[in-house]
Amino acid sequence: MAQAGAPHGGKRERLLYIEDDPQSRTLVRSVLEAAGYEVMEAEEGLSGIERALREPVNLILLDLNLPEVDGHTVAAILRTFPKLSATPIVGITAYAGEGDRERTLVAGCDGYIPKPIDVDRFPQQITEFLAGKRERVPADTENVFLRDLNQRLVLRLLAQLDELKRLNNHVEERARRLEEIHEAVRDLTSELGLDALLKRMLPSVARALGAAEVIVELHQPPGARLAPTVEPTSLVDVEWKFPLAVRGRPLGFIIARYLPGSGPTPEDEHLFKIVANHVAIAIENARLYETERAAHAAAEAARRRAAFLAEASAVLASSLDYDATLSEVARLAVPSVADLCVVDMLEADGSVRRAVVFAGDADKGELASALRRHVPDTGSLGSVAETLRSGQPLVIADIPDSLLPSIARDPEHLRVLRGLAPKSAMVVPILARGRTLGAITFVAVEAGRRYEPADLHFAEDLTARAALALDNARLYREAHDADRRKDQFLAVLAHELRASLAPIASGVEIVRRYEEEEDAVRRACNIIDRRVQYQTRLLDDLLDLARIGHGKIDLQKTELNLASVIANALDVTRPLVEGRQQRLSLSLPETPIMVTADATRLEQVIVNLLTNAVRYTPSGGLIWVAAEREGDTVVVRVRDTGQGIPPEMLQRVFDLYTQVGPSGEGGGLGIGLALVQRLVHLHGGTVDAHSEGPGRGAEFVVRLPITGGPRTT
Repeated sequence: MAQAGAPHGGKRERLLYIEDDPQSRTLVRSVLEAAGYEVMEAEEGLSGIERALREPVNLILLDLNLPEVDGHTVAAILRTFPKLSATPIVGITAYAGEGDRERTLVAGCDGYIPKPIDVDRFPQQITEFLAGKRERVPADTENVFLRDLNQRLVLRLLAQLDELKRLNNHVEERARRLEEIHEAVRDLTSELGLDALLKRMLPSVARALGAAEVIVELHQPPGARLAPTVEPTSLVDVEWKFPLAVRGRPLGFIIARYLPGSGPTPEDEHLFKIVANHVAIAIENARLYETERAAHAAAEAARRRAAFLAEASAVLASSLDYDATLSEVARLAVPSVADLCVVDMLEADGSVRRAVVFAGDADKGELASALRRHVPDTGSLGSVAETLRSGQPLVIADIPDSLLPSIARDPEHLRVLRGLAPKSAMVVPILARGRTLGAITFVAVEAGRRYEPADLHFAEDLTARAALALDNARLYREAHDADRRKDQFLAVLAHELRASLAPIASGVEIVRRYEEEEDAVRRACNIIDRRVQYQTRLLDDLLDLARIGHGKIDLQKTELNLASVIANALDVTRPLVEGRQQRLSLSLPETPIMVTADATRLEQVIVNLLTNAVRYTPSGGLIWVAAEREGDTVVVRVRDTGQGIPPEMLQRVFDLYTQVGPSGEGGGLGIGLALVQRLVHLHGGTVDAHSEGPGRGAEFVVRLPITGGPRTT
């Protein structure tokens, strides 16, 4: 069977009980809730009227003996509102006098229940009134009681004029505060962003609530109380904290703080709930807008960057000039990625060359030129050196002035840095084919520009395209240099062949003319023999290089006495040494050094090193040959007092067709050292060139394993 409070398919009837006595409220609530009704309460008449207007009710129970405004007056006021014209109103009182029932019904009540209530009959009485029961005063006496009621109301109104003024002021204040709240949220737009929205809204909310300040705490743990939390301090006497939530999802709290003597009233709780609801919705909308705006901005930035990188790729691919490509990289970076761009390149000897410094601001051109003179050292401290060593990018999000002295290498460098006034920087390595070619430094000079992870990704994309373009330019330059060296080689080879043919032809002519003069014939034959031997070695070297290139060299390894191999090489080159009046020094250990190698090829290595030393050492110069054992390695050194090797050529002297000096100045064909390197590598060894620079001589060091190399081709 359905409960008394749920007569319509389970929907509970809602009752409002206006009563100042807590015990009566408790009794009525317990009885009616047990009967299935939902009971709301109000402690006095005005708050009861307000709640009846604010929330839907099915029946109003009204204590007639209320303080300040009695029940008859409250009933009369309730009946003036169209919304409540048909709502049953039942009066309850324990102090019934003659005519009270009639006055109650005339005031607008539909029934009258005396106290103490009959708890067994009470739910049924309520059900009857909800079903339409109405008690009426007989018509012949109604006018009498109406006149009496009106007189009472007039007298009460006159007696409580000050109270009415207070009530009117209260209503006006209430309306004003509601209007302030409405004004605070009416013009808000999610496009303000969360911070701007709160900054604009909270002062108005504080005024509406009469609070000293209102703050919002987001993402706080749940569990805030709706009742005010009193925290006496020197400034704040009362603090109210309400939860902020949207669709059941907690956002945080809104907190109102009041100065001593100006705390909130119980009626302010409803206002605070309205405020909390508006603030929560505004915060959620602002967050959604910020998320959407950030996504749109990210998509637009990605589109612009993709377009820029596509254009950059086309620009960088348009030239194979290495230096022009370096300059183009810097110009592309400014101002899209940086206000100042510095390109540092690693040289073959490990030193750093500051290739380009480009500033977007023409006023900083002089400082940029000065910065080009301050080249970093890979062995020093600093962001560029660190990136060149590690091959990893580096971001310095903020560069305070106090950091500059630790970056500067000297006072002049510090002056330049302070003049440029960098705010943020990124250093990105230029990587190609697993090698670090250099680094690009992107510098933000303008105020407000700070580099973030997205900027680093952009810079890395640009640098990757620059690395590809630079690598292509480098390969083109190397191919061009190789082609040039080949042309020089062919020219020198033709010269050498012609130079060899001339003495041979002269020798043949001498033999023909002076057949019977033995000394002349012998000298001519010696000349022919030396030139033939030279041509033979030249052709052998060329053929050996070709064989090595095609993998057709067959090493015949045996255990050799290194001293014997060196002696044979000296015998071959001694005529050249004596012909240039050079001195030769040999240093070998007393204990024989045995090595597993191809005797012919090892002798060829030493002969080529000696021939190279003879060629680049002036008359009267000194050539040293030394051999020693270092652990499981044999070390052969050939050193001279010749013209030396420039630092930039040390890594290239073993390249095919490379000549240290200009052609025609005693240089060779550029194949001897290339052959040395390849033969040494075939034996599993290494060869290195050392020189302190032009005019300081050179030293070549060959290291071979005692047991022979792992490769036999």
